[in-house]
Amino acid sequence: MATTPGYQDKQALATLERLASTASGLLVVQYSYHDIKRVMDVSDEGTAFPRRNAQSADTLGTILHAGLHALKHSERVGGRFIVDVEPLDSVGTLFEATRESRELKPRLIVAYDMRRNADIVGCCTVCLWTRAEALGTERFTTQYLDNNNCPRLNGGWLLVDVIASSQPGGASLLLLHAYLAAMRARMAGVVAVCVTPKGSDVFTKQGFSHHSYRQGGAPRTLVWIHTGELRFEDVAARLRYGGGRRTTEELCFRLGLSAASAHKLQSRCPRA
Repeated sequence: MATTPGYQDKQALATLERLASTASGLLVVQYSYHDIKRVMDVSDEGTAFPRRNAQSADTLGTILHAGLHALKHSERVGGRFIVDVEPLDSVGTLFEATRESRELKPRLIVAYDMRRNADIVGCCTVCLWTRAEALGTERFTTQYLDNNNCPRLNGGWLLVDVIASSQPGGASLLLLHAYLAAMRARMAGVVAVCVTPKGSDVFTKQGFSHHSYRQGGAPRTLVWIHTGELRFEDVAARLRYGGGRRTTEELCFRLGLSAASAHKLQSRCPRA
């Protein structure tokens, strides 16, 4: 499998995503800027809350607010720093009612556990790359990136702002969903600024390159991968699904039968 390039393409990765989602009982839903603005507002403090109509708060907005609030947590970093991971604040930052927010084309990706009353067990916020203090990306000038052997980042890259999960394998599935969104949009790659070692592991253990630095004394990690470079086997090793790592290739793919196609993948499953 590792020597067959076809397993790194969109179709094979999309099949892996469907398999992992089905096996784990997770429904992954992606919401656009306008989807979220219909159901949530942003407070003066910069956090998201359910939009209200004349009678009550929007049902989906209430569900998202409760689920994302439950994913908030704190992690100790470097022995003396406490970092808060707050998905609602990320939604508040990316989904403000401004032209700048709309132009970043933010998305909220949510994982619902269909075996537990559709509880929200993971989320990921993404947008187009931009340099902004609120996103922790202001230091990454072209000169800084060149000096530290990082790719030149621009609006053709997808930025992951926050990723959080309360279920094993959930963060890896959400990241795969974001990566596939970048592939389908023919973007250059996926990038993130990680503020905790646990968050950094989600990316680096799937083959993302990384650059470590400090900000205000606290350790940070810039991680990135070009579209087309994500390795099927690295993702499969992180996802939780039955049948072992060879399930997808045995059930859903075969190599071509002719001499010309002997090293090309042929799908047994519907195309993604």
